[in-house]
Formats: sequence, C-alpha cells, structure tokens
Amino acid sequence: MDMDKVLLVFLGSLLLLVPFLTRFLHRYFEERFLFYKKCIRLYIMARFLKDHSFYIEKEKKTEKGVKRKIAFPKVYVKQKSYELFISLELQGNKFQEQFLNLGSEFETAFFMDFMDKVDGEKFVVYQLAYAAFLNRIHASEVTYDPKKGIKLAKNLWWNFVESPHLLVAGGTGGGKTTFIRAVLIALLKIGVVDACDPKRADFVPLENLEVLKGRIHYDTEKIVSCFENGVEIMHNRMATMRKLAAERGEKELGSFDKYGLEPYFILCDEFNSLVASMESGNYVLRERFMAADKQLILQGRQAGVFLIKLMQKPSAQDLPTIIRDNMMFHISIGKLSDTGYPMMFGDENKNKRFKNYTRLAGKRVYRGYAAVVGELAQEYYSPLVTKDFNFYDVYEAYPRIANPFNPLEKNKEGLPSLPVEAMAQQTSLADFAKENDLPLSTARKIMELLVENGYEVESSAGAALSDQVQNLLVQIMADKELTNDTYKVVVKRIVDRQEELASGAVQ
Repeated sequence: MDMDKVLLVFLGSLLLLVPFLTRFLHRYFEERFLFYKKCIRLYIMARFLKDHSFYIEKEKKTEKGVKRKIAFPKVYVKQKSYELFISLELQGNKFQEQFLNLGSEFETAFFMDFMDKVDGEKFVVYQLAYAAFLNRIHASEVTYDPKKGIKLAKNLWWNFVESPHLLVAGGTGGGKTTFIRAVLIALLKIGVVDACDPKRADFVPLENLEVLKGRIHYDTEKIVSCFENGVEIMHNRMATMRKLAAERGEKELGSFDKYGLEPYFILCDEFNSLVASMESGNYVLRERFMAADKQLILQGRQAGVFLIKLMQKPSAQDLPTIIRDNMMFHISIGKLSDTGYPMMFGDENKNKRFKNYTRLAGKRVYRGYAAVVGELAQEYYSPLVTKDFNFYDVYEAYPRIANPFNPLEKNKEGLPSLPVEAMAQQTSLADFAKENDLPLSTARKIMELLVENGYEVESSAGAALSDQVQNLLVQIMADKELTNDTYKVVVKRIVDRQEELASGAVQ
C-alpha cells in the first residue's frame, strides 16, 4: 500500500513537471538546432496564413455530404543562419495587393527585424533578420576601414564619405553618450574633432586630453563660433584642394582624401538644448548658427568636413527638412516617441514596427535602429563596454593631429600659413547654386535683391563670391526655410539686421 502511494506521488510529480520540461526542451532545441527553428517558423507561417484568411476554400460533394478543403497560395520560406526569406506568389491571385504590405506583420509574427522587400515578376520577397544581438561588437573593436568607414557592428559600417553627417537620437539614459564615445575611438585616430557640449556634462572630463585640448566648447556663443569657424576651415580646405588639383592638371575636383587631407568632424551633444538656448530672444545668434550649420551640411562632404549631432527628440523646429535629409546616416539609441521614429527614418519605414526593450536575457542593453536616409532601418545594438574598459585611457594614448586649416590653431601652434594663391580662389555664383541645390535663376534673383537693398554684388553666373557674401546667401536660405516668407521680405530683413549689427544697434 505504501509503495502504491509512493508511485502515485512520483507519477503525479512527473505529470506536474511535464509542462516545465516541455517548455525547457522547446527553448533548448530552438536555440541549438536550426532544423527545429525551421519547423517552428513553418508552423508560424501556416498559422499566419490561416488566421489572416490567406487561403481559398473549396467544396466537394461526396456521398457523406459536402467536404470542405482549403488551399494556400504558393508561399516559400527560406532560412539562413541570421536571415529569413519569405516569398509570396503574386501573378493575379486574390491576395496580391495584401501581400505587398506585410513587412510589419511579419516583424510581429516572427519577432524579427524587417530588412528589405524585393518586388519580382512572380513573387514578392520579404527579408527579415534575427539574432541581431550577435552582431554587437566591443567598444575596442570600433575601428576605421578606408573602404567601409567606421565599424559600428559586425554587419554595420558608417561610411562618412558616401553617407556624410551622422544624426543620433534617443531619450535620457538610452546610451547615446556611450555610443558616441565608442565612435570617438575611431574618429580621434584618423582626424580632428571639435566637440560642443552645451550642458557641460559628458565632455568635461576630456578637455584636458592632448588630443582634444582647446577643441571642446561649452558656451552658446563659443559653439556658434565653432560652427562659423568650421565654415572657414571648410573654405580653406577647398581652396587647398583646388590649388592641388590645378597643379596636377585635373579638370574636376576630387574628394578630400584624394589630396591627402584628414577628415574634420564637429560633434554637437544635446542639440535640442543648444537650439533652445538661442530661442530666448537672441534671434541673430540663432540665425548665425543656422546659416553656418546649413552651409556645413550642404557643402562639407567634398572638403571632408562632417557634422555629428546628438539629440533627445528629433523635431522639425530644431532640424529643418533640408538639414535632416542631408544628414545621411541616422541612428536611434534607446526609446523614441511615436513621432520620433518617422522623423528619424522617414516614409520608407512607415510600415515598420519599431520595438522598444532595454533588457535582453535580464541584462541591460543599449539598443535602437540604424539606417542610411532612404533605406529601411535595421535593428542595432550599441558597442559593449565592459567594467575593465576605460575610454579616457584610450584617448590619452592618441597623438594630437594638427589642423593647419583652422586659423585659431594655426597661430597658437605655429603651423605654416596656407598658400596665398589657394586662399585667393573664390566660388562662383553658379558653383554656389549647384553646391546648395539652388536654381541659378533663384540665386541671381537673390543677388539682384541684395543690390536693391544697397549691397554691391554682381549677379552673373561667373561672379566670384567672397566668404562674406556666401555666408549672407546661406543666412537668406536658412531664413527662407524657417519663415517661408518671400525672398524679397527675407533679403530686406537680413540686410536690415546686418546694418543694425554693423552699427552696434543689436548686441
């Protein structure tokens, strides 16, 4: 009798353990065996098609009554180590219109990242990625490859020559600072970086490092001056490049790296805070900043001048469309609002389902999305930083790279002056219009309006523009973008303000 009780207790305990054992074995096989994963995903695909009524029901009369049978359209699932390809037949079947917009549905059903959709003659193919976490790298592995760019993950590179300027967005505590410090490991090794920190927070410990000494800016006025000085650096670099191209007998001007120039980066943290600090009545300062910012964004690439902006919330007020769309590489770290993702990744990702989670297997991770403007965003994990790793120690070992194109550093560090012939070369009105995506007729109209308002300028296409006139034109374009007033109103407003500044009426 006692043995029977023991046996019953044992069998009862075993039955209670069956669900837990089944769940454990399911997770174990799913993580270890690719074939098991494939079977699970085939089941999910079949369930998806059935539950969404993607099938044709047929009825057949038999002796026993009407027998119903369902037939699925042709669907193929191909699985690779880190990717899943789902091919859905089109060719006039009743579901073809619905089959064209299933990216976000598949993301949810398979808990994967929708990467691409290829429209073929017979099939539409969806590409999804999983196990993106396995592509994460350590901060020490963030390096530069001349052909690929900055390595951000095993499968992700920022090629700043092909995709100039970097925009990083994410909420407080999302990991933006950790990410950008990892990026600096590569940037400080290959070029010059000026960093702007309007909140005097994350870059304060770095200002005494030799590689960044005199290159960290805090006050709003100094940050604006940094951007304006960046424009001058850009012009100096372009002038030198033109001189070298002329000496080589080249008919077309190449990229900066062709002439042996290192890249130059201006990094601005807490960009929302910076713009907000210029909105309290100091319109002139904001206008100066927006003009310099726009000129660097639109013209900096060829000269090797690149901007990196970090912000908590991307908005049209802080980032006009012309600026946002010309910052070609976008990364989100941490959580964004529902309006933040469309602002960062555009209409190309309107059907993408952005997921937000901060922990993986119980551990905190800095996760987000990355994309070149116009492409689908992919899941991204910020470089790992272990407890034994220190950014300061890495930066401290770097030698300082001179910046002979910066007039402020040239005088302090005894660098040689730039050739007079190079400095003397100027941009024509036609060149300026082309570089800024401005119709030449509009550029001429602006020049004529400047003349009407008392400015001595020439409006012909070949007219040489001084740096002062170029900066004035950029201010006019920026003001037009912000206010949407007519050029006649904008030009008069800018000219009046310039006269007030010159007379000391505006402090």
